[in-house]
Amino acid sequence: MVVYPNVDDIFGDKAQSIADAVTNNISQYAQRVSAASGNTMKNMDLQTLFNVQYDLIFKQKIPRRLVFKTVATAFIAQAEYRSHKRLPVAETLIQQETLPGYTAVPEGASDDVWKQWLVTHYRSNFHPIGTAAMMPRDIGGVVDVNHTVYGTAKVRLADASALLFQVCGHLVSTLYVEAERVADVIKSQSPLF
Repeated sequence: MVVYPNVDDIFGDKAQSIADAVTNNISQYAQRVSAASGNTMKNMDLQTLFNVQYDLIFKQKIPRRLVFKTVATAFIAQAEYRSHKRLPVAETLIQQETLPGYTAVPEGASDDVWKQWLVTHYRSNFHPIGTAAMMPRDIGGVVDVNHTVYGTAKVRLADASALLFQVCGHLVSTLYVEAERVADVIKSQSPLF
């Protein structure tokens, strides 16, 4: 079963304190990421992007399961585990659990048990994106809002490399929308349509 909880579903009454901690540390996160990447992106540009993500996650409260998967900790894993079991339809839809399973991680397991399971079994849901990002050229963008590659007239890019953020666990539906949008832009600029 795939569930896309928002920040409140996962963190409950701790969501606001986590939001406060994240917002208070965005500049430090940006500095560390900038330094780790050899300053290929400027600190201020990263802060802008991180603030967009913050607004989506903590203000608009969009479901973003992947965001939490990429920073998986025992606390988050336990919160997700509990939230899935508390869904109103959980008893009807969930017939048995496959992973981690109650034998590997018993209900009410300690942080240490969760950490051990995560270290040995967990793999993030990673899809490469943003290698030719749609953003202003002066901050490293490769394509404009019409998916035209900067410096060209008719070269378009319509794949995951243009995406700045991964909006769900799998890219396929996002890429369908992106491809449809690019097709609409091309058709609107063509005398053939």
